[in-house]
Amino acid sequence: MLCASCLTEISLPRHPLRSKEQIFQSLREGVLSLSDIPDIRKSISDAHNILKAYDKEIRRLEYTLAVVRSMAGHLKERIQETSFLLSPVRRLPNEILGEIFKFSMPSGSIFSCTKLPSPSFLTVCARWRTVALSTPSIWQSIRLDYSE
Repeated sequence: MLCASCLTEISLPRHPLRSKEQIFQSLREGVLSLSDIPDIRKSISDAHNILKAYDKEIRRLEYTLAVVRSMAGHLKERIQETSFLLSPVRRLPNEILGEIFKFSMPSGSIFSCTKLPSPSFLTVCARWRTVALSTPSIWQSIRLDYSE
């Protein structure tokens, strides 16, 4: 048998059992001769050993398949993560990004000094935080409430 992708020979032993037609023919004919019984038992025993070899090869191939699937999954993740680098928002100039942040702030925002909530755009990434903190117009209309 050949591997479909690399054409490497996969050699697994053939079983020593009779064909289905031969088995049915023997069943139809009736009683086996005493000389056939040890041969049939040996064939069955040999077939069980070959079946163990098949099972071992199946486990090996399943393990290989699991490894390749895992590698494919990791590669899909890296492709997706790498594609984030091409996101249009990453190409926005800092000045435009600062203006967007300014418009995302509610006018007359009141922040409590004890709870210190911060706008969510400050936690997206280091660049956004730097741009936001270096854009004074975002922070010019904030009132702080010290009463709590």
